[in-house]
Amino acid sequence: LDINIFSNMNTVLKSKLAECRESLKDVDHSLAIINERKKAQEKQIKTLEDKAKESAETYQKEIEENEKIIEQYQLENVQLENNIEKVREKRNALDKVDISEAFKAMDKEQDVIQSCVKQIKFYKNNSSCTLCKQNLCDEQKTFITDELNNKIEKAKKNVAKIEKIITKMKSVREEDDKLNLEILAFERQIRENNNNISACNQYIKKMQKQITDLQVQDIDEEKKKLLAIQEEIENEILKRKSVEEEVQYLAYASFLMKDTGIKSK
Repeated sequence: LDINIFSNMNTVLKSKLAECRESLKDVDHSLAIINERKKAQEKQIKTLEDKAKESAETYQKEIEENEKIIEQYQLENVQLENNIEKVREKRNALDKVDISEAFKAMDKEQDVIQSCVKQIKFYKNNSSCTLCKQNLCDEQKTFITDELNNKIEKAKKNVAKIEKIITKMKSVREEDDKLNLEILAFERQIRENNNNISACNQYIKKMQKQITDLQVQDIDEEKKKLLAIQEEIENEILKRKSVEEEVQYLAYASFLMKDTGIKSK
């Protein structure tokens, strides 16, 4: 073969080899830039994850604090229920009687007294019976009025007894009302505690959702960007491998074109 052909071919190979080596430098430069972007992206993701972790720890702390508050309310409710049971036992132990019956008995005795007083007044002012029209002697009148006075005294004693019973009944009723108010107060406190427990549970659910949703969307988006950068790196690596192989082939071909290579043969 004409030596000029080898020389021309060698020149072309050298030029092509120089282009490939320049392309290799460009690829390496591009890889360096992309790797820096990857590092920055990983740092951004770590920052978001650290922030999310910190927020999650804060939310978890609030959840635990609310759980402790709920436990306190529940323990208080148990104590309040015990108090209600004790007060109910006290109420059941009271000797409660219908006070209206006592007042009826009182009215009956008062009627007896009024009737006797009226009759005594009659016998003092009259000498004959209004029913039989017979005259009444002083002995008869005295006997009748004495009997009436005895009835009055007996009725008065009954009234005194009934008054004591009524006083006791009133005291029992007042004690019963007082105990009932205590029960109502305990029940009201239990309702308030239950409302507070419900509010705490709702807040806990809110915090749990906050933890679940905590910046997940932002982090996912950043991770997608990282995957895209990784794909760029892999593509550049494949490109570099291809250029590198081409450089090797061209370098070998250039070697063959030298005087020590195929040209010498």
